[in-house]
Amino acid sequence: MFENRYVIIEILDDDVENLVPLELEYMYYHANLNNYFEFSDNMSALWMNYMKEEVLKDKNQKIYAAKIKKQLIGYIHGKITIRPPIYKITSIGIIGTIYVNEKYRRMKIASKLVNKLMEWFILNKVTHIEHPIASNNLPSLNFWKKLGFEEFMVWVKTEIS
Repeated sequence: MFENRYVIIEILDDDVENLVPLELEYMYYHANLNNYFEFSDNMSALWMNYMKEEVLKDKNQKIYAAKIKKQLIGYIHGKITIRPPIYKITSIGIIGTIYVNEKYRRMKIASKLVNKLMEWFILNKVTHIEHPIASNNLPSLNFWKKLGFEEFMVWVKTEIS
């Protein structure tokens, strides 16, 4: 069965370069949804540096990937954010990015990645998770609803000069 062919790994410094092709796919997908997500020409180098210098060094952030042999086929990035003490729920998990290569979709890989990140959130006493979704990304919205997530907030934006 396919499920036995891939493993979920924690991303470390040496793995970041192998994530770049997936991040590019993710970025192109979102840039096609809305030009607000358009990225710079040197995005790959900037993103790798950000991952190595900011994300992987932060104990409140985690990246997991699905891997077949030596190829990464999907990944998820999450972080723990502390809200102001005026709220009862002060520690929340944010899923910033989740992406699975198109060839490997509909095989429950994304669900397995979410479950792995949820284990980490639970270990860190997080009880609530949020994930921003582009308003016109209906496949993503449907995926999250199947996992029990619900819409609770709408973001709006404008450009000023």
